[in-house]
Amino acid sequence: MSTARHPQTDGQTERVNLCLETFLRCFVHACPTKWYAWLPLAEFWYNTSPHSALGTTPFEVLYGHAPRHFGIVDPVACASPDLAEWLQDRAQMTALIRQHLLRARQNMKDSADKRRSHRVFEVGDWVFLKLQPYVQRSVATRSNQKLAFRYFSPYKVLHRVGAVAYKLQMPEDSTVHPVFHVSRLWQALPPMEQALQQLPRTASPTPVPEEI
Repeated sequence: MSTARHPQTDGQTERVNLCLETFLRCFVHACPTKWYAWLPLAEFWYNTSPHSALGTTPFEVLYGHAPRHFGIVDPVACASPDLAEWLQDRAQMTALIRQHLLRARQNMKDSADKRRSHRVFEVGDWVFLKLQPYVQRSVATRSNQKLAFRYFSPYKVLHRVGAVAYKLQMPEDSTVHPVFHVSRLWQALPPMEQALQQLPRTASPTPVPEEI
């Protein structure tokens, strides 16, 4: 159930709008005066693109077979001059849009990789857990949720779930699901182990850091 004029409540509609918006932006950038003439091509592109949720294209799900592309293999061998010209324009436009989409995908990947860190934990390791303020209440009691610690714990890793998720040993009274994404975890020392027992009595006159 969603509210009228509020598409944010429907994630599938938001995803369709995002894909079509990116595709149409490439149209407008390449042909700012005649992009509206290629709107059927945008619809054809979306219906013939494989979807991860369906495992195939929406066209094949609806009609049961792959699109035939008008039955024309070679645009040069087409008998109609108008159709041959349209097919050549369509091929040129498709290649141009594919170039723009690949460039946009690479830019998004580069932007995401700047904030991504590779973390791998083993069974038995201890990790800190980062939680949102509305989830912290069932894990730990805090008088002020806004100023509460973002990382809790540490918790023990029970086993690995898939490639990027881990199951933690949460408290018995916790109502949070024990499986978390690796981005919510941070390496920690076991509770019985201390990073440094005591400070050295005499410091070096020229101290050098061991690791940064």
